[in-house]
Amino acid sequence: MKYGKHAATALVGAAVLTLGAQSQAAAAPWEISGYSTNRCAFAHGDYQYAQVGELGGLPAYNAEWDLYAYDECPGDGYGARLQVSYDEWNGWSWVNPYGWRTIAKSGGSHRGYPLNVRNVHFQICVHKNTDPESIVSRCAPVR
Repeated sequence: MKYGKHAATALVGAAVLTLGAQSQAAAAPWEISGYSTNRCAFAHGDYQYAQVGELGGLPAYNAEWDLYAYDECPGDGYGARLQVSYDEWNGWSWVNPYGWRTIAKSGGSHRGYPLNVRNVHFQICVHKNTDPESIVSRCAPVR
């Protein structure tokens, strides 16, 4: 489904998508979407996962996504930043070595295939275009 500038079907909630408690072996892909808190950044796309066993006594998943980021307020000096965070198995324990990391910028997309992960979260934020060192702000869940 293609989303326009004023997508009415965007879902923004107080909780983020979390993997780890699911007991199903696989899930069909589903659409996820969300706006930044100021509604100037929008993200959408498809997400799916499959449980591949247990590591360290906790369920492990292989995930896949194809997500897009859009600037909904062009000309305001800010752009969209789509970010992901997840725990990964490092061979002996679950760690989150990256924290939040940007996977797509305004007008861009990202296809990811992380293996042996859990607690996958996505957020869409705004970022000052003229300052590459500026931090993201007005972040909201993409679910």
